[in-house]
Amino acid sequence: MGVTFPADEVNLAKFDFSCNASTITLSSADPGPNKPHKQIFSFRNGSIYKHIQFGKGSNFGEVYKRLAQGAEDHYLIHVKAGQKMKVSIDNKYPAAIFSVFEPKSSIAIEETEYKYNRHEWSGLLNKSGEYSIVVKGISGELNYCLKVEVN
Repeated sequence: MGVTFPADEVNLAKFDFSCNASTITLSSADPGPNKPHKQIFSFRNGSIYKHIQFGKGSNFGEVYKRLAQGAEDHYLIHVKAGQKMKVSIDNKYPAAIFSVFEPKSSIAIEETEYKYNRHEWSGLLNKSGEYSIVVKGISGELNYCLKVEVN
């Protein structure tokens, strides 16, 4: 499976690609002196994951997106054990839901499974690593705002 980017939307000279057995990552190249590379996208298990980035000194991130019914958007956020994460989704109608997954897990954290139709969740994180958040469209095409806060 290939991932293509329209030439007029992405200047690939500004990015570094890396891969291992299960992940292909697109990161910002040459971020500047004393600044880490920012991971932008990862490709895992047949899905593209967007890395949620916080602004400098911020513990809060937002993603605005459009989603079709039945489609899913996948996000990653790197956190440490013992931190508290709050996830919420705003949309005009209850047309999108989300689930949160611990690092390297395909089973949703209890009470974030789709069957709960959650629009907000918070919890203390037991493991360090990349947690994934999957947003699913359940009714029509919609615009949503995913908000993530980590303390």
